[in-house]
Amino acid sequence: MQKQSISSETENLGQGQGKQQRRCKECDVLVEDKLYREHCKSGWHKHNYTRHKNGLPPLSQEECLVEMELADSKRDLKDYDF
Repeated sequence: MQKQSISSETENLGQGQGKQQRRCKECDVLVEDKLYREHCKSGWHKHNYTRHKNGLPPLSQEECLVEMELADSKRDLKDYDF
């Protein structure tokens, strides 16, 4: 998972700085306008989208990475379970 350029929700929307940002409601972050499509294709966004549909709060990028690695480890153990 690539690190994405994100901002906390308390920052302004980049007005006057030449950088416009969009808020991702599933991940609860601001993403630069140019990177928004890329963000929506990321595993982090997809994971939070699923959580959002199930009424769960979003995970930070780091929390999501840990959760995805844990799920991969469990899947690997299941594959080699006798």
